[in-house]
Amino acid sequence: MHKLATLSLANRALIALVTVFVAVFGVITMGSLKQELIPSLEFPRVTVVASMPGASPEVVDKQVSEPLERALDAVEGLESSTATSRTGMSTVNLTFVYGTNLDRARSQVDRAISNARQLLPEDVSPQSLAGSVSDFPVVFMAVSS
Repeated sequence: MHKLATLSLANRALIALVTVFVAVFGVITMGSLKQELIPSLEFPRVTVVASMPGASPEVVDKQVSEPLERALDAVEGLESSTATSRTGMSTVNLTFVYGTNLDRARSQVDRAISNARQLLPEDVSPQSLAGSVSDFPVVFMAVSS
């Protein structure tokens, strides 16, 4: 360590030039870095939501969740599915194998939903939802008087 300090003190101009060169190089290359504060993540999940206003969880489970889950089991690449029935609402969460093309999976889910519509009550219209982290807003604003 003693030799490094002696060399640095003996060649101050060279050390200053190297420091300026490294700083300028760092500033120039910093602009070309690809950084994101929130990286774009896409989880292989699709959620199917169906509402049946006024129905009890048991009725929703029997008339909506079960037929939907049976129809959605045929979707390619499906790893697991869970159905949750609440008062007036059914939610079916579909998890796909990692690396699945979500656009293709969602179109298959929509096709399976359209095939299952004849088994569902008339006032029920299920919707499929898929998204990624980048779909969430960056800033929430609220205005009040």
